[in-house]
Amino acid sequence: MYRHKVACVDGVVRVFKLDDASSKSFKFLRINLPAGCHPTAVAFSDDASSLVVATEAFTGSSLYMYGEEKSTATGDMKQQAKLPLPEIKWEHHKVHDKRAIISLVGTMATYGSADGSTIVASSSEGTDIKLWHGKTGKVLGSVDTNQLKNNMATISPNGRFVAAAAFTADVKIWEIVYSKDSSVKEVSKVMQLKGHKSAVTWLCFSPNSEQIITASKDGSIRIWNINVRYHLDEDPKTLKVFPIPLHDSSGTTLHYDRLIISPDGKILAATHGSTLQWLSAETGQVLDTADRAS
Repeated sequence: MYRHKVACVDGVVRVFKLDDASSKSFKFLRINLPAGCHPTAVAFSDDASSLVVATEAFTGSSLYMYGEEKSTATGDMKQQAKLPLPEIKWEHHKVHDKRAIISLVGTMATYGSADGSTIVASSSEGTDIKLWHGKTGKVLGSVDTNQLKNNMATISPNGRFVAAAAFTADVKIWEIVYSKDSSVKEVSKVMQLKGHKSAVTWLCFSPNSEQIITASKDGSIRIWNINVRYHLDEDPKTLKVFPIPLHDSSGTTLHYDRLIISPDGKILAATHGSTLQWLSAETGQVLDTADRAS
């Protein structure tokens, strides 16, 4: 099972097999993209052996879903012993009207009448976000943030909400409504997070999909409760505010450009350039810092 993916400027995606995180070397799958394609984002799809890759080329942005090639009954034991070669299962071109795809995330939709299929959300550098069925590549819906330009977008772990960070201090949240047959009925805006004083650079959902963590250029991290009765006009609540504990040589607070929370909800990992920090999600305290991490 493959758990980590890396997209490189050489037109290659490497998917590493992390059996032992302490190992000094890892087996990996090498995916050579079509000629002229430069990978901009990657996300796991239907399972850990399927991968959706966003690419950029002169003709615009594309999405490719790679899955393991079906084994053939050749009896060649040496071939079967090798790592399975990925093949393209579906592809779409000019998916965001030639605009680059800046973020891509997939999750298993389990909320309500969803059937556990993987939904992939792609965000362009413009204002649009599209939802895709991970296995078939079918377009499930789209939204427009109407916020000048997107920073990123993500989807909640249970497949219920889509949230976007753009060049504003507010975060918009949409709900994916599923029909009884598990298909996507509609994607409608339901909430907005208001409280930051400057642009939100990144956000992530908590593992239980009931909270959102945001990082902003105002130098703060906020944790929000979105488990509210929005249909009764109940607004999301700010639960905690932490100062970003990262400064330059002159003492100016730096902003985070990536943010994610651990599966147990206890540790935040955040980056600024090549600096990586681990924080307590309870107190905001710095647990460790790695410089030149990439």
